[in-house]
Amino acid sequence: MVFDPNDARDSRNEAQPRQGQGVSRHERKVRWHGLMKSLALHIQSALESLHDCLNDVNQAHSLVVKEEDAEMDPPVSSTALDRVVAQCLKAQRELQNLSTKVR
Repeated sequence: MVFDPNDARDSRNEAQPRQGQGVSRHERKVRWHGLMKSLALHIQSALESLHDCLNDVNQAHSLVVKEEDAEMDPPVSSTALDRVVAQCLKAQRELQNLSTKVR
């Protein structure tokens, strides 16, 4: 008799139900759809918040530039705000790409 590893059964595995067992394909599809819909809503909310944040940072940038031009000492530099804007725009692009994949 030849040993076939496919025929070997571990009694510990038999006692454990397989993941997804007892859940129909339809139920998994409905759950998946619900998760994707929820994710899309969270992404949309994040994009809206990011848009509002970018507007605020751009307004702050304008004020800082005016203070720098007037040779005042603003609490942050316009260069630092430029980096914040760049990171926000990068995050916005990534969220938009993710949003199109979720739809």
